[in-house]
Amino acid sequence: MALVHDVPETRTGDIAWINKRYVKDFESEAIIDMFPPDLELPDLIELLKEYHERKTLEAKVVKDADRIAQMMVLKEYVFAYNNQQAKEWTEDLTEEWFQSFYTKTGQALIRAIDQIKVNDWTKGLSTNKRR
Repeated sequence: MALVHDVPETRTGDIAWINKRYVKDFESEAIIDMFPPDLELPDLIELLKEYHERKTLEAKVVKDADRIAQMMVLKEYVFAYNNQQAKEWTEDLTEEWFQSFYTKTGQALIRAIDQIKVNDWTKGLSTNKRR
């Protein structure tokens, strides 16, 4: 599920939540077009359906992981490029936003990522063994 959840976006694009207010995506049609019955990939289609329904623990974990990865990229954009738009997204996060993660682990990880500085991610990793 983690490997395939974004595959339909190769056809629909990654439509941000603001765009979704004004634009309808046809992801279910893209899935049908990409994985027609003659390809015999029903498991893949079921995984995508499960992901979008967010009823299983696996679907919730994958969604949390997707959002956590996005936050890490935003923090890197702020650190490496001084990207002000990314900075706005990463500042002043509300308690409601933290609580919107599905799992306790997701909530704990995103809180830790929010607090850590990007340049701290690599501290203590180098060794004299050159690996």
